[in-house]
Amino acid sequence: MRCQSRTQEKRACSKGVREPPVDLSHPVVHLLNRPEGPIKTFPLRGIKDSPPYLHDGRLPTLHDTVEFFNLVLELNLTKQEKEDLVAYLLCL
Repeated sequence: MRCQSRTQEKRACSKGVREPPVDLSHPVVHLLNRPEGPIKTFPLRGIKDSPPYLHDGRLPTLHDTVEFFNLVLELNLTKQEKEDLVAYLLCL
């Protein structure tokens, strides 16, 4: 049994508190366990005001960015899910 921190170890382990299971098949887990370390990210606040997107500026709109990650990460998002995600990002 692993605990979240050393200071809580005795108290939490004695109560049977465990770390939540990690879904190893999730795309984000694979990105975090890269040999060169986790990917550094920036806050999403005001993302609509900062096009183009990606480190090299190859995606001109948020719609393009959502579609890019849908394809690369094989998320299989529906058209409605992609529209909802873009609408959410525009609200930030």
